[in-house]
Order: sequence, then structure tokens, then C-alpha cells
Amino acid sequence: MVNFNCLEGVKCPDCGNEKSFYIQSTAVMYVTDDGAECRSDIEWSDDSHTQCPQCERSGHLAKFKSIRRAVRERHSSVGTQKNSEPSYSPESINGDAPCP
Repeated sequence: MVNFNCLEGVKCPDCGNEKSFYIQSTAVMYVTDDGAECRSDIEWSDDSHTQCPQCERSGHLAKFKSIRRAVRERHSSVGTQKNSEPSYSPESINGDAPCP
């Protein structure tokens, strides 16, 4: 399976899983005593804690990225300054919209 959306280039280095991962992320939530609603984009970076649900390998997301994607990202950022991390909307997490 080759991912081309939110998990493009992400693969467990131990078991080869590419289907799904637990990724620590940040979002603004509207919280009441009854529950919570996401009110912002969901964001994560290469430093986000990531865990494979199949073999439980964990570490920074960067350790789960394929070498080819890491090289491509490094070359695309040469000569440019990144001011912000990529953000992912709740819709993109559910597969309803593409990730940036």
C-alpha cells in the first residue's frame, strides 16, 4: 500500500505498516462539561510522538518517514525558510479532504 495523502512516505521501520498510526497532535478544543469539539486545524510535525498500532514501535514521526520523502523535503526547503509547521484539518484526518 502506498500512501499519497496524510501518511505519504510514512511507514513503520520495524513491521512495515503503512495503514495507520497514533500521532501526537495539537488542536484548539471547545470544551464543556458535556464534552469537547475541535475548533481548529489539527497539527503535527516531524518531532511529534508516533506509535505503530501493529507492533507498538514508537518515536518521533521523522523516524517513520521514508528516506526518499525525507530527502525530497530537505531539497524542497533548501534556500527557503519555513515559518510554520504543516497543519491538517479534522476533515483531512478522516480522509474527506487532502492534507496540505
